[in-house]
Amino acid sequence: MSNGPFTLSAAERLKSKKDIDTLFRQGEAFFVYPFKVFYTFKPTQHPALQMGVSAPKKLFRQSVQRNYLKRLVREAYRLQKPALQQIQQSEGLQLQLMLVYATTGKFTYDKVYHSIGNILDKLIKKAHPGDVGDAKKEA
Repeated sequence: MSNGPFTLSAAERLKSKKDIDTLFRQGEAFFVYPFKVFYTFKPTQHPALQMGVSAPKKLFRQSVQRNYLKRLVREAYRLQKPALQQIQQSEGLQLQLMLVYATTGKFTYDKVYHSIGNILDKLIKKAHPGDVGDAKKEA
């Protein structure tokens, strides 16, 4: 079974506690409302892209809200990741990415989709410092 460009397989999810701890300790971070983004780029022979999502219990007491938010984020990321994946593979980089929802404000799919697009654009610029056009896809 081949992975298409719009899939999010188990191998692409950041699940290892060791990897997540390393990412928080040694990775770089930036903020794009409403997410705090932690990431690391590493040159490698086998480019890989891993992503994780966190919705803090302190901000969303009900698990239903946390799980719904994480589902929205994964869906928005899955639909927009091919542009990032193309740059990451051409540069031969391993990218680990953690998105932490950092505000208590209301969230809609449109807001989440737009924010994920901005995050991926920023990551593309950091991965490929050359002149890269706008990588966002039209919704």
